[in-house]
Amino acid sequence: MDRTRTLIGALLVLAGVIFLLDAADVVPARDILSGWWPLVIVALGLFAMFGRARSLTGGGILVAIGAVLLLQTLDILDIAFWQLIIPLILIGAGLSLVLRGFGFGGKSDRSNRLSLVGVLTEQHVRSESTSFQSASLTSILGEVKLDLRNATLDNRGAEVDAFCMLGDVKVIVPRGWRVHSEGIPILGDFEDHTDHDQNLPDHAPEIEISGVSILADIEVTHTP
Repeated sequence: MDRTRTLIGALLVLAGVIFLLDAADVVPARDILSGWWPLVIVALGLFAMFGRARSLTGGGILVAIGAVLLLQTLDILDIAFWQLIIPLILIGAGLSLVLRGFGFGGKSDRSNRLSLVGVLTEQHVRSESTSFQSASLTSILGEVKLDLRNATLDNRGAEVDAFCMLGDVKVIVPRGWRVHSEGIPILGDFEDHTDHDQNLPDHAPEIEISGVSILADIEVTHTP
């Protein structure tokens, strides 16, 4: 199960239910959303911190931002948000640089199936799988990069599914693979820069890459 997509789907369903109840004059959607909408940011932050692809820095920043906004919308905290957002961003950026300085900026992985999440942070993975089958890439205000140049595809081929909102996703594939790509850009870009003029044999490895880009960029390329 892709927990990130499940969370996003659950939030969309919840929002739809609230608007439906508002249309039926059961619950005033404006009052609920105006006071409790920061919980969405808190939920995304908690998932980033404790999900499979953990991002303590980005997740912690999201939780802090959501908590501050929630206290403001509920009239509990009387501090201008702009006074807090800049220090939080600086702390998060600093921690990311420190972690990358200790070698946490990228990693290799031998898994045949991957699930990468970048929420207000970066996830750079170099696959060294000997039978790569699939990957789920999710970027929200972050960057996710999957390097497949050292991977070997499964005999049945492989699939990569990407979702990107206000961020960047990059998939690097080696020459010699047959790439099939299809994306849905919504005020964003889905670009395939791979060489489709290669003279490949019928038994060449095949990979299918699909994705949805919302105010973001998804790129498939041969170069890092």
